[in-house]
Amino acid sequence: MFCILEGSLEQRVQTQTSTCHLGGQRHWFTCPRCSKRVAVLYAPGRYFACRQCDGLGYATQKEGADDRASTKAHKLRKRMI
Repeated sequence: MFCILEGSLEQRVQTQTSTCHLGGQRHWFTCPRCSKRVAVLYAPGRYFACRQCDGLGYATQKEGADDRASTKAHKLRKRMI
């Protein structure tokens, strides 16, 4: 368990471990809101949470149809060079 202190704000974050196929262990955070196992927690506001709980998306998820077509064409042009 981690205890994150920021000013007078304290938030406890649980951790989990899982075994790896080739031996050893992998450490994970547990999202304080949804209890999902995640590698990274974000804090765009006052509290830490996973991407889904904070409503964070990737730039490509916010693109419109025209922007997606332009991005795809740009990627194809890059491959041809």
